[in-house]
Amino acid sequence: MTIVDLDIAPEAGRRPRRAMPSRSVALFLVGLLTLFLVNGSVRPSPPFGGVLWSAPYDRDDDTMTLTPASLYLFHHDAGVPALKAYDLASGALRWSVPAPDVLAQAPSVAGGVIVAPDDFERYFNRPDLLLARTTRTIARDVHTGLALWRAAGAPEDVTDQSVLLVDAGAGGADQLRNVSLRDGRTLWSRPVPGLASLVVVGDAVVTAAANGRLTVLRHVDGAVTRTGKVPWSEGTRLSAAAGRLIVTRQDATGQTSTVYRPDTLAGLWQADGPLTDCRPVLCGVDPGGLIGYDPDTGARRWQASAMTVAQPVGDDRIVASSELTGAFRLLDPATGRRVGTAGDRYLLGALIGCRSVPGYLVCVQNARITVTAVR
Repeated sequence: MTIVDLDIAPEAGRRPRRAMPSRSVALFLVGLLTLFLVNGSVRPSPPFGGVLWSAPYDRDDDTMTLTPASLYLFHHDAGVPALKAYDLASGALRWSVPAPDVLAQAPSVAGGVIVAPDDFERYFNRPDLLLARTTRTIARDVHTGLALWRAAGAPEDVTDQSVLLVDAGAGGADQLRNVSLRDGRTLWSRPVPGLASLVVVGDAVVTAAANGRLTVLRHVDGAVTRTGKVPWSEGTRLSAAAGRLIVTRQDATGQTSTVYRPDTLAGLWQADGPLTDCRPVLCGVDPGGLIGYDPDTGARRWQASAMTVAQPVGDDRIVASSELTGAFRLLDPATGRRVGTAGDRYLLGALIGCRSVPGYLVCVQNARITVTAVR
């Protein structure tokens, strides 16, 4: 179940601040402009064609979903929440529909359908902290915004064929349902008592109960293919990266991540701290810097000194950054080698949550979302 954590006390007359949700990493600030400054010696460096358009954006309240042709923006206009679809190239508004006051998770787009929260419930609320979860999901046509179906539950995974929903139901009895993307009809359903976490790894759905019991289901029909048990305590997190299952536990000494095969639940290796997906390696951090681990053995393939955070920007590139100095490097994730001849770059402006698709760079800066052409 998705949690929105509003961790900053609001100003008078202002909505509580919301931390952007993420499955694996807390808020990550990255200027992807660095990418285009550094990689010229390896690929043609695409010059910026200038800002195409911009729109107001509150990073504490709003969310965006980016596709190669469209930008979907959840925004509070004069306090009235709406989900809007923009043409990415021109900024033309295609459609706008009412939205719930809080989106506990960002919408997802697949197969010509946008899947978004349609209702929510607060289960903890005070001036500086709001915990909310999605209670109903809506699917809309991406071209018109017309509603295709509504269903109880929160979307956990969206594919071109189906949407995986978790419905808390009456009395907190969690139900896992896979429904058709186009019409919302149920493809399969099964109870998931005591659900603490859920992740999709390839063709498998892995659920974790509060006692550490793992159950592996086939995505196509919900059939159980494997069960097992792992050490579990409050705050333990289930994630997936590089096709592997990761269980991250917190104790008095810090975090420990254990990597498992998702098909057999066989334990492979452990590392201190959280692990993230760096395609094709798993990335972690130790006092020496950013590390690229072999997903199967845990062997260190490379280390980037002084770097502390990694963000994939394609199948064969990552931006490594330092939270201490603001330095950025473009790296080949397979080898850890620096791409290009330029040295480290530094984040000089408040570029937040930049994202890219072929031909466009979308960034949040100075309370606006800005779309820039990259040719």
